[in-house]
This record gives sequence, structure tokens and C-alpha cells, in this order.
Amino acid sequence: MKTLLKLKTLTQLVVLGLFLLLSGLSCEKEYPPGTPEIYKLPPITQTGADTFGCLVDGKAFTPKGTWGSSGLQLYYQYVNNAYHFNIGVTRNEINAPLRGMQIRSHGIQLEVKNYELTEPDLPLSFGAFYTIYPDYAEIDKYQTNSMVKGEITISRFDLANQIVSGTFWFDAINKDGKTVQVREGRFDSHFVL
Repeated sequence: MKTLLKLKTLTQLVVLGLFLLLSGLSCEKEYPPGTPEIYKLPPITQTGADTFGCLVDGKAFTPKGTWGSSGLQLYYQYVNNAYHFNIGVTRNEINAPLRGMQIRSHGIQLEVKNYELTEPDLPLSFGAFYTIYPDYAEIDKYQTNSMVKGEITISRFDLANQIVSGTFWFDAINKDGKTVQVREGRFDSHFVL
């Protein structure tokens, strides 16, 4: 009888543990009402923690993928005789438009230093985009340019371990002259070569 009771208790604990594990993996962290948005961002680290976060117009923006995707992708590659760096982030939520952010460079060999975010598509430049896909048919795209700028600071660039970390901020403008402010940005992730 005691063996049967122990087996039943053990089975219940295993089922409870699996439930807690699966529910923790499938849900984002819940924050109490009134939690400041800055506290919803990951900490600033340089360990390859595979994190990204910033405030967009004062609201926390972190990656959220679907179907097994984390929503965060980084690469640093040498293609067509030039280095290309890209941070691509998406946030895909139920009952909300898909949103994305991209910070990229063309022709810049990365090193630990500050870079200005200006024109995203010019050679030897860094630039940034923030994009909202309200109904997947149209795109509301904001980007930096020579007048509406920002800055990215690479604080760790480890080619051997494929880790890049840093901070950023920028303002971006859309075709209608509307702007967004991106502040308190931070990233610490492995990148693909």
C-alpha cells in the first residue's frame, strides 16, 4: 500500500513538474500592474545571453517569435568583399500587429566602439528601422537618416565565440513625417558567421 501511495505521489509530482515546465516555456513573464516599462527589459550583459530589448515610445519591445522562432537573429558576414552586420528582431503577438526592428551596417568591420545610426542602405554606414505590419498588406516603416539619427555602441565583439553585445538608441521617421523614439536599447547575443 505504501509503495502504491509513493508511486502515485511521484507520478503527481512528475505531471505537475511537466505542467509547470511547459507553461513556463510557452508564456512570457507576467508583470504586476504598474511595473515600469524599463524593468521589462533584459539586463545589460556581455555574456552571450541571447537577449534584446528597448523602449519604443516608452513601451518595452522584446523579441517574441512563433512556431519555435525566438524572434531574434544576428549575423556578421563577409559577402561581396564587404562586412555586413544585422540585428533582426520581430515581435509577433495574438491580436496585435507584427512589429519588427532592424539595425544593420554595410561595409564596416566591427570593433568595440560607438557608431552613428544614419542611412541604413549606404556603404560604410549603420542604420536602423522600426516596422509595423498592421494588416500584412501595408507596412508602416520608420528609419533613421542623415537628419533623424541614433547611436549604437558595440561593447563586446568576440569573433572566436561569435558574441556581440552593446547598447543603442535612435529616432526614426516614416514617409508621413511621423517619428518613433527608441531608447534604452540593449543586446547580447551570439551571431551567425
